[in-house]
Amino acid sequence: MTISKFKKIVSLLLVVTFLITTSSTVFAASNIDVSSVKSTNISKADYDKAINTIETKYLIVNKDGTFSIDPAAKKVIDNQILNDLINGMNGINTMIEKGDLYTDKSSSKPIVKKANKKYSIMAPQGYFIYHWYGFDHVQNAELAAEQQIIFAQAANNYSLLALAGLVYTPAVLASGLGQWICNTWANTCAYGALHNGVIVFCFGTPSAPVIYSVQSR
Repeated sequence: MTISKFKKIVSLLLVVTFLITTSSTVFAASNIDVSSVKSTNISKADYDKAINTIETKYLIVNKDGTFSIDPAAKKVIDNQILNDLINGMNGINTMIEKGDLYTDKSSSKPIVKKANKKYSIMAPQGYFIYHWYGFDHVQNAELAAEQQIIFAQAANNYSLLALAGLVYTPAVLASGLGQWICNTWANTCAYGALHNGVIVFCFGTPSAPVIYSVQSR
């Protein structure tokens, strides 16, 4: 076993041990009170449909590259879905305002890209695809295996509402999630670990993400 692999295993065991022993509702990776993060029973398909509707008729690209949504969207989009998308959009707007992301307006649908800066949240085993409302974290099999352990522990002790990312993962937060949701995500990651990995779909930013779906690649 190489030294790097040994260190990785030790790091993994330390994080799992921490998850088992801590009772804090705030995790230092983001210092966000997870009691403010909502759970949801809304399917990814419902979110996708709302996203497509907004992009087609109601999404506004401001001069500085940030986004806003036409208030008329309230008449056709479910209130909870719209609020989740707006909250995620606000996080992305903050990254655009800071210069960490920028909006490519040349395509028919605005594309959000990472700015060419030294600052980076890219991971060796995965990469991020940004959208106006959040991002997709594309993970390979190795990263999926690490993520599976996190979700499995949350399923066993879901009163601990902060799900911690490991060395190469962003922090992932969820609050009020039922045990069955965490188990579903854990099973998906376990499958992905044996195949091509998983995609974790999130609202907001990698520093304060809200997961709404996990799917195998």
